[in-house]
Amino acid sequence: MRYEQKDRPLTEPHYSSPLYKNGRTQNLFGEETDDLTYQYSDTLQFQNYEKWQQGQEQAKAQNLERNSVLYFECVLSSVLGRPIEIGCVLGGVNVGNWFPYWIFGYKTAKEASNASNKQ
Repeated sequence: MRYEQKDRPLTEPHYSSPLYKNGRTQNLFGEETDDLTYQYSDTLQFQNYEKWQQGQEQAKAQNLERNSVLYFECVLSSVLGRPIEIGCVLGGVNVGNWFPYWIFGYKTAKEASNASNKQ
C-alpha cells in the first residue's frame, strides 16, 4: 500500500507478505529521486541508538503517529542532528534474518525549502 499523507502510519513490511518475496522493496511513500539522500533504518538506528531513542521520545511527546512519515522525520532529525524532510520511503525485509526495514529518502529541511522556492 502506498501512502500520500505524512501523518498516516506506514504498514511495517512483513516477511510473510508476497510483496517482499526474494528481497524486493516496495515504495510506501513519495517518489524516488536522485536529489534525495537514502539511508536504511537499521543502519541509522544502530549508528546512534541513543539519538534514535531520543527522537522516538520527541515524536511521542509531539503526539506523532508511530511509523508515520512525520514520526520518522522527527526521529531522523534527532539521529542526524539537523532538521530533515522525507521525500520517499521504501519498505523491505532482510531475507537473511526476516527483519523489516525502511529506506528513507530525505533532504535537509533547508535543501527542501530551497527546492520548493525555485519552483
